[in-house]
Amino acid sequence: MRNKILVFSAFVMTLALCTGCDFFRTLAGRPTSSDIEAMRVELRAREAAEAARRDSLERVRREAMEAARIAAATDTLQSMKGLLRSPARFAGLSKDSAPSARYSIVIGSYRDRANAMKYSEKLTSDGYPAEAVSFRNGFTAVGVCPTDDPSELLASLRKVRKERFCPKEVWILVNE
Repeated sequence: MRNKILVFSAFVMTLALCTGCDFFRTLAGRPTSSDIEAMRVELRAREAAEAARRDSLERVRREAMEAARIAAATDTLQSMKGLLRSPARFAGLSKDSAPSARYSIVIGSYRDRANAMKYSEKLTSDGYPAEAVSFRNGFTAVGVCPTDDPSELLASLRKVRKERFCPKEVWILVNE
């Protein structure tokens, strides 16, 4: 009887060593290691798909907020009709001059281009990005804070209006 137990024990030990845990899991009706790995792969794929969906929703939300911000700023600019001026009002831009952005805050206009260039250089050295824009009517305007973003333009306009160098007759050049 003892030998039978020893033989049976040896058989069970050999079976356990040769077949591993998957054999006993199969006998117990549990998933095997390959089943568990397949579930892990499927779970990772689901998590990746969920993360991609969340990222996509966040990107759409940010784009919608940006569009709303720009629309609000554009509406505000539209209500400032007296401040907005196009180059056509001054017979257009001269051939050697082109604004670097769609909007510029014009704080001065000079008949002598050299004076406009000096003022532009002074403003740039004071920390305001400035440029001289020449028109066909002979005047050269000095614009600060050139930008393509309407909301950035409004923020710059508020800031520039608080400066001592800003005249009350400030206006916005809209280069379309």
